Amino acid sequence: MRLRLALLACLAAAPASEAQEPFGVGLPLAVEALSDTRYRLHCRFRLVKVRNGVYLNTLIHEGVGPWRGRLPGQNGRCTLTKVSGRGAVTLTIMKGSARRVAANKAGEAVKLQVF
Repeated sequence: MRLRLALLACLAAAPASEAQEPFGVGLPLAVEALSDTRYRLHCRFRLVKVRNGVYLNTLIHEGVGPWRGRLPGQNGRCTLTKVSGRGAVTLTIMKGSARRVAANKAGEAVKLQVF
C-alpha cells in the first residue's frame, strides 16, 4: 500500500490532528479485492488544504486486497486499474447512494466520477 510520496511527506510533517483532518471528512470510498489481487487507484479532486501552505488535489494508492479511505471533499474523479490477481476489483464511492465500478481483467481501467 503506497500513497503518493508528496502526500506522505506532507502528512508526516504535520501534527496528527492536523494531518488527519482533511481526510477525516468527505466522501467514503472502498476498494474490494481478494487478498492477492493488485490494483492502482488514482483520484483527482478539488484542491484541499492539508496544512499551512500545503495543498493537494491527487490521491494515488497502489494496493493488494481491500482498502478503505476518503476523498477530502464532495467531488472527485477516480480511475481504478486492476494490475494482477484473481477476481474483480471494485471501487465504491458513497455520495447519497453507492456508486460502483469494477475491473475484471488485468490491465483494465475503469472510471468513476462524483460531483
